[in-house]
Amino acid sequence: MINRFLSTVTVLGLLALPAAPAVAQDEAPPPPVKFTTDFGFVKTGGNTDLQTLSLAERIEYKTNSPLVLKQVLGWVYGKTDGVESANQIVAGLRGNYLLTERLSAYAGVGYEKNRFAGFSRRFDESVGLGYEAVKTERHELLFEGGLSFFQEALLTGPDNNFTAGRAAGDYRYLFGEKAYFQQLLEYLPNFDNSSDYRLNSESALVAPLNSNVALKVGYLVRYRGEPPVGFDETDTIFRTSVQVTF
Repeated sequence: MINRFLSTVTVLGLLALPAAPAVAQDEAPPPPVKFTTDFGFVKTGGNTDLQTLSLAERIEYKTNSPLVLKQVLGWVYGKTDGVESANQIVAGLRGNYLLTERLSAYAGVGYEKNRFAGFSRRFDESVGLGYEAVKTERHELLFEGGLSFFQEALLTGPDNNFTAGRAAGDYRYLFGEKAYFQQLLEYLPNFDNSSDYRLNSESALVAPLNSNVALKVGYLVRYRGEPPVGFDETDTIFRTSVQVTF
């Protein structure tokens, strides 16, 4: 597991080695680093005592080659009637290497901790190809396909290590320069246990307040065909947050 995780990180580093293309002296290159963070908090009282906190950050780094590196980190925490009811940590690193104007290759590693979904930790490594099928003034559509490798430490039962396929779609409709609706869909068939497939969906609406600050509303659905014993098949998260980009 550790060797596979380190090997994927090494691949990401090697992809960054090609020499930088020439840039015209009279053209200022775009900023190589884009940093985005969002923060959301909900607290209710009276008939329902609920507290929910969400924090997330994302960094995108464009190297002097066709490689783009992306790093993400997120945390969702909640209490209901004073008792912890959600505690999820997600982290990931991914590299996208542009092969042609529309075709790219990707490799990534991820980590997740979510005891309320039945596992104390999960590592994953993924490789594959992406194709930008549509890119117009208003519409963007990206398809991806590849392989993923998972290592789970379950709360009930032995560790669960398996290989899965990956098919994903990413659609974005642009209302303006920075206002958009985005829909992500992901299907992960488990090659070792066909009944334990995964379906993930995320819908998001972003409305800018100014050049750096926006409001974001998102709804996430995660379905697992064969969850750990004692846990539900479907998890959902509805989140509103303030998003800041530099």
